[in-house]
Amino acid sequence: MNNKGVPDPSTYLSTGQPVSSVFFLKHENKDYLLCGLAYGSIYVYDCERWLLNNKIKACESGILWIGNSNATLFAQARFQGVQVYNMTSKIFKNSEILEFEKTADFYIPHEGFCKGFTHEENSEIYLFTPAQGSKLGIHTFKQKYIRPLHSLNPELENSTTKYGAVMSCQIFSEDRVIAGYENSQIILWHWRRNEILSTFPIPECGTVMSLCTSKLQSLSNIVVVAGSENKIVVLKVTKSEFEIIKVHEITNSGVGNLYIRTDKPILTSGGWDNRLRLFALINSEEKPFKLKPLAVLDFHSEAVECLTSGLLATGVYSNKVCTAAGSKDGKVSIWTLYT
Repeated sequence: MNNKGVPDPSTYLSTGQPVSSVFFLKHENKDYLLCGLAYGSIYVYDCERWLLNNKIKACESGILWIGNSNATLFAQARFQGVQVYNMTSKIFKNSEILEFEKTADFYIPHEGFCKGFTHEENSEIYLFTPAQGSKLGIHTFKQKYIRPLHSLNPELENSTTKYGAVMSCQIFSEDRVIAGYENSQIILWHWRRNEILSTFPIPECGTVMSLCTSKLQSLSNIVVVAGSENKIVVLKVTKSEFEIIKVHEITNSGVGNLYIRTDKPILTSGGWDNRLRLFALINSEEKPFKLKPLAVLDFHSEAVECLTSGLLATGVYSNKVCTAAGSKDGKVSIWTLYT
């Protein structure tokens, strides 16, 4: 607790560069935090001692997102594409080092800041990658090859509307994806059929910079959206229709990131005002939805660019869910609140 009565992070990492993505990785029963940086490097930290384990010079531009499937790592860079690495562990000077061998590099241009993701289903690996303009590309990965399936392009479905760039995207269910756009709209896609199920404007958010969904049963029909304005908007999805059920106003404009923890219905927002905000999401059939503010964390000196969480198995925070926040100030803060 600092002299303002605000909790301090459990620990923090200094990378020396703006942090554009963070990702908790489990490999061979060890926990790592991977930090994608604005100038194309990925720093790998051992979560047991929070020491730098390795570095990868992936490209020359910011790492938008990082994902994995078993021993395969994916990373997409702004303006460039998706790189694929095979991960192995080796012992060097009595320490275990996580090593990366690049196995593929696929050019998928994207000029914005949208973060993609991986989705695994029945031994199939799908990559959802932001592409040019309003397109969201869908690819399969198998045996070192990425094969494009199709692109979700709303301007082909509705040529009279200019959606601008795709700014955010998340899987919602087995065959549905939600994407947010520069023109303040979100779209529910049936991604297998390349079909728009529902389009919904959210002017309260401005440009839709971030949206998040959750696999928690209590939040399975909920999507949280935020953007360039000072509102956090909660929507319920019934069949294929959106309904706003809560609009929460915060002090300053600009929410670049939202993340719901995997163990509890706790939402974290990362703002352009450098702050993290924590909320409890209370959803029941009997009572109206509640977005309960829990804390405002004022640690970073520049905008918060990325968020993630993970359940650690070793080290000081064993059996605790850690939330990691990366910022333009070059720091990654690690929090163990409400565990």
